[in-house]
Amino acid sequence: MVGSHSIPDPSKANYKREALICAQAALIYSLAFLLSGSKLGVHDWELFTAMTEVSRVMVLKFGQFPFWNPYIGGGNILFHHPEVATFSPFFALTLTFGAVVGLKLQVMICYFLGFWGSVRFARALGMSENAGYLFASIYFGSAFFALHFSEGHIPFTQFCFLPWVGYCWLKSFTNVRYVIYGALTLALMILGNGAAAPFLYTSTFIGAVALLFSLRDKTITPLYRMTLIWALGLGIAAIKFLPMFIHLQSNFWAGEPLDIVPLQALSAAFFSFDQGLYSHRELGLAGGWHEYGAFIFLPALALSAWYGLRNFSRSWIWLALALFFFLHGLGGFAEWSPWRLMSHLPGFSSSRAPGRSFQFVVLTLGLLAGFGFDSFRERIVATFKSRTTLPTALRLAPTLLLASIITVNAWIAVQSLSQPFVRNQIKGTWQEDFKQTVGKPDTVYQAVLNNQGVILAPWLSAYEEGRGLVTAEGSVLPEYVLSGSAEIINRSYRGSEIKYNLSADSAGEIILGMGYDSGWEIIEPKSSALRAEQDLLAVTFPAGESTILLRYRTPYFYWGLLISLMSIVVIVVLLTRSRNGLNSATQV
Repeated sequence: MVGSHSIPDPSKANYKREALICAQAALIYSLAFLLSGSKLGVHDWELFTAMTEVSRVMVLKFGQFPFWNPYIGGGNILFHHPEVATFSPFFALTLTFGAVVGLKLQVMICYFLGFWGSVRFARALGMSENAGYLFASIYFGSAFFALHFSEGHIPFTQFCFLPWVGYCWLKSFTNVRYVIYGALTLALMILGNGAAAPFLYTSTFIGAVALLFSLRDKTITPLYRMTLIWALGLGIAAIKFLPMFIHLQSNFWAGEPLDIVPLQALSAAFFSFDQGLYSHRELGLAGGWHEYGAFIFLPALALSAWYGLRNFSRSWIWLALALFFFLHGLGGFAEWSPWRLMSHLPGFSSSRAPGRSFQFVVLTLGLLAGFGFDSFRERIVATFKSRTTLPTALRLAPTLLLASIITVNAWIAVQSLSQPFVRNQIKGTWQEDFKQTVGKPDTVYQAVLNNQGVILAPWLSAYEEGRGLVTAEGSVLPEYVLSGSAEIINRSYRGSEIKYNLSADSAGEIILGMGYDSGWEIIEPKSSALRAEQDLLAVTFPAGESTILLRYRTPYFYWGLLISLMSIVVIVVLLTRSRNGLNSATQV
């Protein structure tokens, strides 16, 4: 038993049928993306298309591991950026089809994984197959994800792994091997684009569910199993998570603890049929509608309320979580608000846009709607058996209810998903000589295709001024001799490597037009010194002719690699042991 709901026998689940239905749903939802071909998306599609293309350039053009990003903001980290998916299977799509098409295919695949994972999660909680489809439609088929995908929030695709983590956690109660499967799923989220918001919110939600299950059932097993999944998942993904975590600790990204969602937006956010990218501008909200929309169809809400109130002993966990995340989603409306209080915690101190928590209101109400649907259907069946005749409309009520909720959710989501790709395809002209430009935030993808850097570019999902050698007239210098006297013979910027040949009358120091971050090192000459000057690379040079070679490597990369390899060895050992031996060794 999982709480008050039994886990269905896996042998009775028709996995092929579930997968086929979810694949069809994913195709319907992502069809507008696929039909747009090579057209570019609006808003944050610019940033994430460019960041994805940078990794592709590092591998295919320069034959390098993508450690460094010379193109965005005057030079920045790449591999250990939380929203870069170098080690994700989705990166293969980028390498094969390019950044534009590859990301659209990623959305489609993530829709499939999100739908199917939602069905599996619901089934593990004790729902029927049809109730699982209902929940998948309400949660992953909601306007919430459609809006974020349309806006270009590619990291949000990694929420497709959240229901799989929940499913593996539930299954681990009867088969401890699912601890390993859950850890692998969580690691995929981290190694993908999801090491920031998806990982943070997934850990919070599933962790809260595990804690409440443990308190209700007076056993530590649910929380213990979830902790194992979380710790082992971090171990597998340590190659990225360790350097990312250390970098973010020393380069704090300020959040928005005082941000709020106005009360006048709530009705439109949850109940309006108008859930497009450009909807409800009359409300005068900060940011786009994608940070607010979290539609739930009133019949689904009615099912949730009906079941939740009639079966409070079974439903209080989901009701409590719905209330908590609703209050959290309202933002910093008071000193005691969950948003303000949690802004003091690691990770949440960098959070913004509190309306993103509304997805968990939709999730929990969707679960209750699934349970409510099964209860409603059982009542109809029981009534039908007790009476020789039953009105056709009443007999068909569950089917019509299921079809109407799924259809309305799909229709509302598709209206948003059909909006973003209105920009014509861009074909770059690759220049062998890399150079930095002032640029603009909406030209960074074109710049990458041209082998040019853009100083004024979006970075860490926020528009910030970059770093570079910009003159008063607005031109950009490739370097500046700070002291001594030197003539530049030639320069070469190739991804994570910078090479200068120069002739100097006297020793001195030169500032390069490339941002400084921990991880840059001097390969030659060994006698030179490297430091940061106004957040740019500054390196000393000797008198005479010399070659300066600099290389960037992600700090703690190899320590993270070692932990990841050790974690994988542990997994292999555990999986190769007999099932009985594994269970007896790790059972609580």
